Amino acid sequence: MTVTAVPLWGAELAALHDRLADVDRAGVVVVGGPGSGTTSLVGALLADGVGPASLTLQCGPALVDVPYGALAPFLTDLDAVRGPVDVLAAVQARLDGLTGRGAAGAGSRPVIVVEDCQFLDAASAFVLALLAQNREALLVATSVGLRGESGLGALVDTGLLATVTMPPMGHDQTRDLCASLAGGRPTDGAVGTVVGMTGGMPGLVVAYMASAASQGQIVRAEDEHRGGPGADLWTLLRPAPAVDERLVEVVEGMQSELTEQQQTVVTMLALAGRMPAAELRAHVGDQVEDLADTHVTRPAEGGTVELSAELYSEVLRTITPPGRGAELLARWGAAGSHADGRALRGLPARSVAWALDNGLPVADVDRVAAGYEHLAARDLAAAWFLAARSEDSSCERIVALRAEVMLAATRSDSGGADLTRLVDTTADTDLLVEALVALAMDRVCSGGAPTPVAALAEVWLECQARALRSGRPAPVVPVRVATWLSAIDRLDAPGDAARLLDTSAGLTTDPTLPPALRCVAHWVRRRLLTRAGRLVDAVEEATRAHALASADPRTRARVGGHAAAYLVESLLLVGDLAGADRVLAEQHGGSSHRWHAWAGTVQAMRGALELARGRTRLALRLLRDAGPDLDRWDPVHLTPLVRSLEAAASPLPVGAPSGRAGGLADRLRTEGGYGTTEQRLLALTIAEIVDDPDAPDPDRAPLWRRLAEAPGLADHPAVLWQALLVAAAVRDPDGDHAELLAGIHAASTRLDGRRAERVARAYDPSIADDPVRLAQVADRCRGDGDPALAADTWARVVRLHHGANDLRRRGEALRHLQDAVGALGGVPGRYVRAALDLGALTPREREIVALALEGHRSVEIARILVVSPRTVEGHLYRVFNKLGISDRAELRDVWR
Repeated sequence: MTVTAVPLWGAELAALHDRLADVDRAGVVVVGGPGSGTTSLVGALLADGVGPASLTLQCGPALVDVPYGALAPFLTDLDAVRGPVDVLAAVQARLDGLTGRGAAGAGSRPVIVVEDCQFLDAASAFVLALLAQNREALLVATSVGLRGESGLGALVDTGLLATVTMPPMGHDQTRDLCASLAGGRPTDGAVGTVVGMTGGMPGLVVAYMASAASQGQIVRAEDEHRGGPGADLWTLLRPAPAVDERLVEVVEGMQSELTEQQQTVVTMLALAGRMPAAELRAHVGDQVEDLADTHVTRPAEGGTVELSAELYSEVLRTITPPGRGAELLARWGAAGSHADGRALRGLPARSVAWALDNGLPVADVDRVAAGYEHLAARDLAAAWFLAARSEDSSCERIVALRAEVMLAATRSDSGGADLTRLVDTTADTDLLVEALVALAMDRVCSGGAPTPVAALAEVWLECQARALRSGRPAPVVPVRVATWLSAIDRLDAPGDAARLLDTSAGLTTDPTLPPALRCVAHWVRRRLLTRAGRLVDAVEEATRAHALASADPRTRARVGGHAAAYLVESLLLVGDLAGADRVLAEQHGGSSHRWHAWAGTVQAMRGALELARGRTRLALRLLRDAGPDLDRWDPVHLTPLVRSLEAAASPLPVGAPSGRAGGLADRLRTEGGYGTTEQRLLALTIAEIVDDPDAPDPDRAPLWRRLAEAPGLADHPAVLWQALLVAAAVRDPDGDHAELLAGIHAASTRLDGRRAERVARAYDPSIADDPVRLAQVADRCRGDGDPALAADTWARVVRLHHGANDLRRRGEALRHLQDAVGALGGVPGRYVRAALDLGALTPREREIVALALEGHRSVEIARILVVSPRTVEGHLYRVFNKLGISDRAELRDVWR
């Protein structure tokens, strides 16, 4: 696999040509990190023909202290090198011979390519600078930074040499490169993993993909229900391939592009995890900025710096000899006073492993803290290193860490057995409760229980049953906690709601309880408040749980992903789309291992977010992308809901027969499915709507009415409300849906929150036949940031004017509808699409409008199109009716 410069770096190649076209320039320096593709870019430049001839100078660390070492290819005719004058004359003679400049005349400067000019010796740099200043040659150099002893940096400072910086590849470039290397299309989750692991370095991406393919880590989507547009999708089985010879060769090549000081710092960063920026400067001085400018490093928390590519770090840790690691640890400790092992607390988890690997004493509390930091980042290999190195420890916290790492690595039997023994024997109440939560979360993530609440009730009952069978005393936890644990399995019993709300509130406000348990108590309250229609209060509970889960690595490792997912779910329900966007955006930062694990969940929820915004086309792509990643791991059990939403978002032409999902609801029932009761109900209800959106049988009640009266939805007003909104989005545009809209209004009044208030206002039966008031509501929806609801409301206005045969006002409403749909980036449902079609122009009408806008009269248009002037006038008349205008003067104002 090789990287081609032109497709990846078209903008940079154009920038190179632009800089070299400036006659005041002596050349250009392409600045990029190791493996960034600078050599490929210069090769593409030379292939375009920037000069009559070129010589390439290979610089390297072996020649950096050799005077004129880089210019050796020019000096073969010299018996001895006596000074720069001789060298300059020899170089000029060689260039004249190469280019035949005597005949070529002025302006035909040869091109000298200087690769890795950060290694250019001072004497060669001086001669090249003279050549450039005298316009004897055009310099094209590549470099990892230009500070320090870079040789040509002075020419850059004076402006004689221009610079072009090679940025790392972004998401789209990485996706395209991965697709070209592996075929098919990677999921967005897979692309995010590759970007995080490689830092967007093209050379590393190519090696990553080759190793992943050879190791069988690329998984093609084969699920039947994702045929068509999603059939060519693929994802990654693991966040990174195992370190192999190919990766080692690439990383060693990248290291060779760095100076000795930079290599030292990069290796130390790989071993330590991250380092204070001030400490880096103590080792390499200004070159620390070079590493940052070329995206080798990036800022991290607390004023520290880390490597941008996690895979770069992993390979370096693998190939660094133990002696070298010990030497660097001593230097690191001398600079930061950390080498005694007592001051490691608060430093990166990786540095604790580094110290352990070199025999330094590390306290158990530091091992545990570092282990959970790795576990929260889903770096299971690093977490296991710390846990396994502590097998001889009697510390119960280390035993718990080791068990939780095994659970995360899907070794549920071994890890579960160890945690269960700990639950049955520990006298540490906090550890007992934390272990119960860890067992419950593993049961959810592995598919053994639907929700953390249900799983926690199960493991508590099992714990008590084991004590009873063995004759041991029951586990000791606070009485209020024991009472609550015994009651939460009755969450779905309406009679217990008020008591559970109060009991859970007492737990959430008790700072003496482990944060993970308090998170679960918040989730209990969130669900109960949602069922009561108190969506705003439910968001508050989810927000507090998310804050608790984010406060420390241990809690984040156990419940962090679920806390983020439940918060986004509540924010979407209440209509705070910007808030949901922020929470989802947070999931993209940090560890690539964690992103890989949660990518399917994040992409699924982002698809739901875009669907709420009405961006159907984008939502559909995100939902399809989420499928293969959820097949790999679905800890929140979103797959049934994703399938239903995907079916609801799929395009259906107006007038197409119902049943487009082919019995999706039946399939979901057959497959079963976990998740909360609300998630299961919503998935099944949407599937029913998609299967039979219109219920044309006159002997049956409309589907929406059957849904509204279904016993399962009676106690779930938020689910019913969402289902009715889906029914409205896919409703038959020619049907009478006054009762459906009134039903949505009634369901909205049972809920609080901005979104419910907007929906209730838009579907108020008292204004259902009043286009003026509906238009006011549509404008307000657009101003409130709800273009999807605005589009639906404008579509109703369009149809009201159409029914009244008021074509001018219909045209005005259509223009507003087009604006709303344009803000969406797509069409939210067939009802809106049908309204737009009322104003759609035929191809002939579009042709005539285009000519009219060019200033042609009807007679001229008729002559151009070889039709009669009366035909042209007839087409224009129909166009004016569709657009709601009276003459040509208005055409330019409304036509898009």
